[in-house]
Amino acid sequence: ARGINSAPEGTFSSFALTLLVLHLLQTIQPPMLPILTSEDLPLRGDARQRAEAAGQPLFLTRESSLGEEQRVGDVQADYHRNGSGVLTGWGAENEQSVAALFAAFVKYYAEFDFTTRVVPAKSVEPLSKFSTRFQGNQKMVMCLQDPVDPSDNVARNINFRAPQIRFEFARAHRLVCEGKFRHCWDIRGQDGH
Repeated sequence: ARGINSAPEGTFSSFALTLLVLHLLQTIQPPMLPILTSEDLPLRGDARQRAEAAGQPLFLTRESSLGEEQRVGDVQADYHRNGSGVLTGWGAENEQSVAALFAAFVKYYAEFDFTTRVVPAKSVEPLSKFSTRFQGNQKMVMCLQDPVDPSDNVARNINFRAPQIRFEFARAHRLVCEGKFRHCWDIRGQDGH
């Protein structure tokens, strides 16, 4: 990640970049990953076919898959489990190449409005920065919810380098559109930047 992957230097941590990738894979159509904390999770692939054949619901409900409540400290951390393979088949319907997924990633975040929106941990739709409550004095230049504790902004360390982050997403998107994939991560900046 060309200058945007160093939390101590005021850019994304590796964890934050991973969450950005996960959010995109939950957002694209058809989705490649489920939101494991959702109330009802649609079955996909083999699990859906088995449910259809058996005349069973095509959604996995929280009550049917969660079991006992899970907590991390004071935070409820329940999520759907893959008992009896009900999550098998997620992502199989999406046949995009890695290159197409990368292009979707840089386009999504080049166009994402970090000034007013939060990258959510538990939904597909971005949240309003003004209605999302984060802990204490966390900086809110860019906001990315922690999936275990939604009141924690994983991108709280981002500072005056936010414009550089936005520029790099836009730069990578432009290079992808021009078919110059290898220049997206070129540290030397052969495109003049």
